[in-house]
Amino acid sequence: MIETEKITLNDGAFDVEILERGEGAPLLYLHGVIRIDDDPLVAELARRHRVVAPLLPGFGGSTGAENLTDIHDLAIYYAELIDRLSLDRIPLVGHSLGGMFAAELAAVAPGRISHLVLMAPFGLWDDSAPTFDFFAASPRDMAKAFYSDPNSTGAMAIARAPQEVATEVDPATSEGKAIIEHLVERVKTMSSAVRYLWPIPDRGLARRLYRLTMPTLVIWGEDDGVIPPTYADLFSQSIADAETVLLPGAAHMLNHEKSDAVAAHLEKFITA
Repeated sequence: MIETEKITLNDGAFDVEILERGEGAPLLYLHGVIRIDDDPLVAELARRHRVVAPLLPGFGGSTGAENLTDIHDLAIYYAELIDRLSLDRIPLVGHSLGGMFAAELAAVAPGRISHLVLMAPFGLWDDSAPTFDFFAASPRDMAKAFYSDPNSTGAMAIARAPQEVATEVDPATSEGKAIIEHLVERVKTMSSAVRYLWPIPDRGLARRLYRLTMPTLVIWGEDDGVIPPTYADLFSQSIADAETVLLPGAAHMLNHEKSDAVAAHLEKFITA
């Protein structure tokens, strides 16, 4: 069962919607730029852990993104969040945009993180292998970049333009209202992500990776069309204690396409 709570930080500057699932030792999970309501990886991890999954600022009921002027504000925000949640020496898992935030948090508070898992994180830049500009891409191109299987449910959902879907639903029905809310959320989250990823997602993280002294797992989908898999080596080479896993048959949404395989690698890494 998924439990939801909302907490306030910094005298009301931020409302944070937090999802929790499972029992056991806590694990902090930061979702990606495309958030799945019922993330199958969270379900897998919740078999052995209490997964604490705050929604990123600007996503769902988490507000206050306008109060984060740069990546340093964001890192302090997450440091205050783990203080508020009384989380210490915990595994930290971050995917995509959440992976970049996880790396920044680990750089600010390395002593609070026991293990770090970065799943296809943003944050670095290589001129020879630029990341995908999904803010300017068509929905169909986005689907191909995010999913290895273009015929999967996730890919097909992305491939349809919001305005196309909106014209086919009746907003007077409960189903139509749910679809419209989903489309509004999709536009809102992209607007929130743009401040960190446009024009390029380089906010100086490369200069701070040396502070990641905890064991780190860098895991990537071999078919990732959003951030080329070559970035896995860029991260691993800059982190003192890092190992890399490349997953066949997965693209950027490896948490969705290969949740069982990802969970198996994460559990083995965390308990080693």
